[in-house]
Amino acid sequence: MAKSRQQVAPDRVEALAALRQAGLSIPEWAKANGFSAATVKAVLYGHSKGLRGESHRVAIALGIKVGVVVKAKGFTPVRRDRVRLVAVGSAS
Repeated sequence: MAKSRQQVAPDRVEALAALRQAGLSIPEWAKANGFSAATVKAVLYGHSKGLRGESHRVAIALGIKVGVVVKAKGFTPVRRDRVRLVAVGSAS
């Protein structure tokens, strides 16, 4: 069942309205920013949450979510042995 406009998050509706106000089509904006039009549509219409990959980058580029875009090849997660855990409420 397709979502109606009222069921799509307000930030997504605002992003779509901003594109329309600028006179840009979704495919035009997607191509200019290096994204697939299908992914941009999925993010704008709420079919994709924008959690990972291209949808994440699209959501950030549209201003739908705050986040960081990093290249997968250069990403290094923090290792647990490098994080010092401190117990709360323990006697010193």
